[in-house]
Amino acid sequence: MNEKIGLYNDYQIIYYKSLKAIIADKLYAMI
Repeated sequence: MNEKIGLYNDYQIIYYKSLKAIIADKLYAMI
């Protein structure tokens, strides 16, 4: 159970980092 939660947390961190990168790219493209 703990291993699954750990993997889920890692995935969530990666997801949010990539989401921020995509948003940043869109903001820079608008400038």
